[in-house]
Order: sequence, then structure tokens, then C-alpha cells
Amino acid sequence: MGARIRTAGLFILLTGIFVGFGWIIGTVFFGDWLSTVVLFLVLAGLMNAVSYFFADRLVLLSYRAQPVAEADAPMLYRVVQRVAAMNQLPMPRVYIVPAAAPNAFATGRNPKHAVVAVTEGALRVLNERELTAVIAHEMAHVRDRDILVMSVAATIAGALTILARWAFWGTMFGGGRRDRGNNGLLLLLGVLGIVLVPFAVLLIQLAISRSREYKADYVGAKTLGAPS
Repeated sequence: MGARIRTAGLFILLTGIFVGFGWIIGTVFFGDWLSTVVLFLVLAGLMNAVSYFFADRLVLLSYRAQPVAEADAPMLYRVVQRVAAMNQLPMPRVYIVPAAAPNAFATGRNPKHAVVAVTEGALRVLNERELTAVIAHEMAHVRDRDILVMSVAATIAGALTILARWAFWGTMFGGGRRDRGNNGLLLLLGVLGIVLVPFAVLLIQLAISRSREYKADYVGAKTLGAPS
């Protein structure tokens, strides 16, 4: 339930951000905020849908991850099956990332649509016990539905950055329709947005990911019976 509340809160936050920027852009460019607010509300709905249904595909595509069959990576499959059973979760899809750095991640909107991906580097340097610990950590994210929360948070981060730039350039070049006082205020808002938004993005990502990583470490260790 907690993950669902967090996800709903992030969707509401993303919608509010889009509506706010729609008001700024509509006021600066057109002097008619209502039309752009409605447009940005629709865009927010589309962004929310993409975050929910397609975030896992976008993540896998960005990492050039490839699905792997059990015959191609028997140890990895064996470990994932065992840890999924220990967590009473469905078997997730398994992917391998063509990267030398040892790493792993989970993605997907819920346990039924989860993906666990491991880099080639991790498979080379980790033995089965170490790989089990890594997979237990990732399956903890799946069990607690962190993967959707973090995917939505990443979407918000990207949207914030893009919209802040739009607002800045809108205030620079689109202010002719308003009086000078309003232009100055909107320009100030644009400058503050372009300066402060990257920090806000960083804080959002750190606040969500860091706490969830600590909990996943604890849950993964508890699942394997390791001391906390």
C-alpha cells in the first residue's frame, strides 16, 4: 500500500508540475493560460501512462539489455528462480546488459511484470553466492514495488529539467504580450527555474533512491537469512 501511495503522489506531483509550466508558457507566449494548461494536463496524462506502462522498456532500451534464456545463463536463471521463490514472487524476466562494469537493476511496474537485469561484468566477477546477494537486493525492490516508484521519479526528473528550460527560454523571447512588470516577474521565475530545478531533481532522486536502497539491502539480507 505504501508504494501505491508514493506512486500516486508522484503522479500528482508530475501533473501539478506540467499544469504549472503550462500556465507560465501560456501566459508568456499567448496571454491565454487556460488553453495551454489543458494541453499540458493532457501531456501529463500521457507522461503518466508512459511512466506506468513503458518505463521498463525504455530503461532496457537505454542499456541495450537483451533477454536471456535459461540455457544461455544457467547460474543466473537458477539464482533468480531461487530468490523469487524465497520472496513468493513470480519469476521475473531476465536480461543481460552488455557492459563491463559489475551492476544489476530491476524494473517493471509490478511483480507480475518485473525484469531483473545483470551486466556481463557482474556475471564475470561474481560467484554464485555473491550473485545471490545481488539478486536478493533487486528482488527486494520488486517485492516492495520500488521499481515503479523510482521509474516515475526518473520521469519527473527528466520532465522538470525539460520544462524548466522551456520556461526560461519562454520568458526570454516570449514576453512581448505582457506588460513590463509581468515580464520581469516571469523572467525571474524562469531564471529561478533553470537554476533551482537541477537541485530539486537531485534531491528528489536522492531522497527516494537512497532510502529505498538501504531498505532493499536489509530486506535482501533478511530474505537470505544473513545478519542485518
